[in-house]
Amino acid sequence: MKKFKMISCDSVSTPMEHGTKLYKFANGDRVDASKYQSLIGSLRYLTNTRANLMLSVRIISQYMEEPRYTHWKELKRILRSIRGTMSLGLMYTRLDNYRLIGYSDNDYCGDVVDRKNTSRYVFFMENTTFT
Repeated sequence: MKKFKMISCDSVSTPMEHGTKLYKFANGDRVDASKYQSLIGSLRYLTNTRANLMLSVRIISQYMEEPRYTHWKELKRILRSIRGTMSLGLMYTRLDNYRLIGYSDNDYCGDVVDRKNTSRYVFFMENTTFT
């Protein structure tokens, strides 16, 4: 948050609005690709303890080649959602006896760019999640 000067930003409740459609060759100004990639890398690392960010970070990672201002705005929204949930996260602990539960979700042809399927899965080991 400090690195991208978002410490005092307003928060939002979700990392990405429902129904947001992004395009690879969107109109608008280009943004600094190295700065964009740096933020994506930081967010990918954060998804280890913040499972609610995984889908949004995966979607926005598709535009690292030529990021546009619309993509940058979505990245900043993810940071704003983190700002509102700074005290949340996952704690990984060692257990000798555990229960494993898995879930999956699919969005058939939901990607507007190349019409590929989007699918995700998540596993819970007691109170901790991983993908």
